[in-house]
Amino acid sequence: MGGSDSWPNSTHDCGRAGGRRVLIRDGAGLDAPGQVEVIQRSHINLSVGAACDHGGVRSWGLPERCYGVPACGGFLLCDQREHARDDFVTGREWVTYDDIDDCMRKIDHYLTHLDEARTIAEAAHARVMAHHTYHHRASLLLDLAKAWREGGNAAAVAVAGQYRQGAAEHEH
Repeated sequence: MGGSDSWPNSTHDCGRAGGRRVLIRDGAGLDAPGQVEVIQRSHINLSVGAACDHGGVRSWGLPERCYGVPACGGFLLCDQREHARDDFVTGREWVTYDDIDDCMRKIDHYLTHLDEARTIAEAAHARVMAHHTYHHRASLLLDLAKAWREGGNAAAVAVAGQYRQGAAEHEH
């Protein structure tokens, strides 16, 4: 284990895996600019699980980093998340792995095809900035609350469907 000036006490040198040097950077305690730097300097940002998955049934939802990494322009390789298909186009904006062997294969692939990883990262960035910023989420919540207040559950479901339809139209 070691550290650097940029990430004190948070760099873990895991040696070599599959012929590649593996460094794991723990972002705990980093300010926002430091987190962005880590994301942007990494060829692959790996997502493994979510806090809500610990000790219970797998949530399948998307942790914040699934939006935050692309928002910063980083390439994200994520464990299977059922609801990813609701927000991203798999293979074009989103890459998943099934298990550790699949993860290592995809790491090897994208490290030797950085241009492909960059294309995916840019598409994911565009998707997040177009549909998944905090402004978008706040607008949706306000619209859902207004629809529910004025027309009940059916009206709120209709508004949610309109948001989904709008996002789906941008997939093609």
